[in-house]
Amino acid sequence: MGPRGPVGRFAPCPRSCVIANTCVRAPTRGARDKRNAACWLNSPVASNHVIDRPPANKPKLSYVGNRVSASTTAAMDGMCIDKASWQSNVDDKVSAPQLTKEDSAFEAENCQFVWGTQDLTVSDLNALFQKVGFPQRDPNRLQLALDHSHSVLWIRSMKQSRWARQGQLLGFARATSDGALSATIWDVAVYPAWQRSGLGRGLIERLTARLVAEDITIISLYAEPNVVALYNRLGFVASPEGIQGMAFQKSSKPGRALLEQATTATNTAVAA
Repeated sequence: MGPRGPVGRFAPCPRSCVIANTCVRAPTRGARDKRNAACWLNSPVASNHVIDRPPANKPKLSYVGNRVSASTTAAMDGMCIDKASWQSNVDDKVSAPQLTKEDSAFEAENCQFVWGTQDLTVSDLNALFQKVGFPQRDPNRLQLALDHSHSVLWIRSMKQSRWARQGQLLGFARATSDGALSATIWDVAVYPAWQRSGLGRGLIERLTARLVAEDITIISLYAEPNVVALYNRLGFVASPEGIQGMAFQKSSKPGRALLEQATTATNTAVAA
């Protein structure tokens, strides 16, 4: 059995994608198919096609599972002014998400979830990122990012089919963490032809469940505003204070100034 999404010249409609930080590729023949081109351009995630933006101004979502009371969600950012209330809520146990589809069901569709980086190559990962609209990343730095990730989960095709070759990378997600208090989910991507088949949901459910099993109580991610509701159904909620992500950008004027100061300080220290 293959994916439910359409297979052909164009990637499936990105509105159907369940992953907020996943982009689909722009139609290469968009001029010949205005409907598909307009669908991509109107996508809430199409803006990520050109550059891999940091989570600046994106809503920060936190996993709460069954903890949906206002007093609990107010603590999810980990920086609540009311520290007593924050601490009491952080100490509460959060429930792991229930898998909507077991591994055996995915394997019946020739999809296998794999933990860790063994057999996962940087070239295959960059190829997947390119398919979903992420820019190519420096192979050495990407490998370093994988090596320093707390958890890595990916999906491969178990055999040759009309939709994928045997061993092909179909989906990917990773999490960084201090291993005790907090974790953040990054780089979620699903091969366009396999979107709408539950792979994205499967990645998030399994990755979140493992973090919860490790007693990590603050699990967050950054989502495009227009797809926050999709993550809500997976147990994530937005900060009541409307907290959004901020990111240092070295290309900005303050960023360049800071880098110049750091370079000068380093050269001075080396010369001394």
